[in-house]
Amino acid sequence: MKLQLTKVQKILILIVALVGGFYFYLNKVYDPVMKEYQKVSQELVSLRGEVPGRNMAAEARILEEKIREGNKEIAELENSLSSQTALRKAQSEREVTEALAETGQLALDCGMDVINLDSKSALDEKKAVSAKSAQSGGQEEKTAAMLVNGVDNFDWHEYQVIFEGDSVNLIRFIEGKMKASYLVLIKNVKIDYGDAKDGKGAGKDAAKPSGPRITIELLI
Repeated sequence: MKLQLTKVQKILILIVALVGGFYFYLNKVYDPVMKEYQKVSQELVSLRGEVPGRNMAAEARILEEKIREGNKEIAELENSLSSQTALRKAQSEREVTEALAETGQLALDCGMDVINLDSKSALDEKKAVSAKSAQSGGQEEKTAAMLVNGVDNFDWHEYQVIFEGDSVNLIRFIEGKMKASYLVLIKNVKIDYGDAKDGKGAGKDAAKPSGPRITIELLI
């Protein structure tokens, strides 16, 4: 007997596929290329520092050749990173603010009502994880570093956004985030139908029924 999926189930499957594809992009394309870029950059700086301290011409020529190769590799990585990431990750507090503003505007453009756009306290989270890490060996602190500070290229800030809208609005929003100016990871999506009004009552609420409440956790 063939299983018949409901409309909501089909929409949720599509959402999971979109989120999964975006997560795969970050982990398999953006992060590896950026890490390799940083590694080569650090090696190049180290080699440049060694050249003035060498007295032997042969060693200097070898180091200079390595520097040229390093410059070439960095240029190739920069081109690769640029072509593979039309979107870019926010690297400063200002850019995170711009990414959040862009997120709110996109939701409105997709026909959704923005109920709340709240930043979780990365500093408090780091302190809590550090205390826990003292008892468990420190692995949690290493994981939490992904959400704290804006110094490293791979640090992420976590935000919770709450909307009201239907499933079509949500799909448009997710598609829009994949084309947005800043790179954003959709960590989790929760749809709550408990607060949605069905429009059968009297008064203003009946004239303007609301959709389900949609909570999205973002990493920016």
